Amino acid sequence: RVSQLALEDRYDVVTAGTVEAALAAVRQGGLALVVADSFAKEVVRYVSASVPVLLHSGHAADHLCSMVRDWGARAWLQKPSSVDELQRAVARLIEEP
Repeated sequence: RVSQLALEDRYDVVTAGTVEAALAAVRQGGLALVVADSFAKEVVRYVSASVPVLLHSGHAADHLCSMVRDWGARAWLQKPSSVDELQRAVARLIEEP
C-alpha cells in the first residue's frame, strides 16, 4: 500500500493482491512497469520478457541480486526504501529504452 501511495500521484497504478490477479493484469496489457515483491516469483518470471520488473523486497542485498539475475527482473530496490528512492527507481525503469 505504501508503494501504491508513493506512485499514484505520478502514475496510473494497478494493484494485485494475489499472483493470479497480477498475472491477469499483465495479460490485459498496457503496463509500463511491474513492481513486485519477492513473493511474486511466478509473476516476475512470466512478465520480465515483455515488461520491465522492479523487485522491491526486504531480502538482503546479495539475495536480491541473485533473484534479479535468476528471475529476469530489470532492477531491485531493498526495503525499507524512501518514497523518493522508489519514485526514482520507477522513473528510471520507465524511461529506459
